[in-house]
Amino acid sequence: MIVYRHFERFVNGKCSFGDVTIELCNKFREYLLTAKQLRHPKLTITRNSAAGYWST
Repeated sequence: MIVYRHFERFVNGKCSFGDVTIELCNKFREYLLTAKQLRHPKLTITRNSAAGYWST
């Protein structure tokens, strides 16, 4: 699942349930809006994809 791979990259592979806060979620949302695509690293994630990932 692509969103999981992005989240794993965002938290550098380390995140426990206790680490999940509103602040972490908001920072992940900001990350999604500026992150590069995994398959095409020169391109950023589209806003529609970012919205889909965020809802997941």
